[in-house]
Amino acid sequence: MADMQNYAAPPLLTHATAKRKRVALNQLPTLPNAVLGAHDEGGGGDDKPVKKQHLLPAAKPEPNAAPAPAAAASDVEEDPQLRKPYASDIYSYLRSTESQATRRPATDYIAAVQVDVTPNTRAILVDWLVDVSEEYRFVSDTLYLTVSYIDRFLSANALNRQKLQLLGVAAMLIASKHEEISPLNVEDFCYITDNTYTKQEVVKMESDILNVLKFEMGNPTPKTFLR
Repeated sequence: MADMQNYAAPPLLTHATAKRKRVALNQLPTLPNAVLGAHDEGGGGDDKPVKKQHLLPAAKPEPNAAPAPAAAASDVEEDPQLRKPYASDIYSYLRSTESQATRRPATDYIAAVQVDVTPNTRAILVDWLVDVSEEYRFVSDTLYLTVSYIDRFLSANALNRQKLQLLGVAAMLIASKHEEISPLNVEDFCYITDNTYTKQEVVKMESDILNVLKFEMGNPTPKTFLR
């Protein structure tokens, strides 16, 4: 497909996606420190200068105005789910869930299970997913869940490296549905990969991930314990 066709917005593409870069994963090994966001060299030169905002002067307090009443209690103290006894139970449950074998990847799956996937190819994929997450402003939980889904899937299934990016975007599609208020659709993720994969391939891989992980998608991640 010609360059002009690649950068023409497809009919189903959302407005937010149309202005962002897309790149295939097989281009990344030649760019070890590649950043896929809009701040890339050549990533776009039509950004408009930001207009300065004219701030209104702060209102002066009236001489006889009564002082504002102090808050009786903080939101944390008022919310029963955030009080210490509940927080302790919640984190105990999360730690017990994290220790379950089905909720965490194998530590040696690359050596024990994978034939075509290496630590280097996994690192390239994760770096690319970090850039995608930053470009589309996903919450950090989406990225952590995406990597967790990838590692858990690869712990149980040998995968050809040509399908590694497909696994990555399908895992991020699931994670964004789990965490994002307005997740991207399948067509958006196809566009992100420069249409390397079809909509049917992404949906099929999404189904494979859900079946392998037995729909246990809410597992704790490192971010869960860093709040």
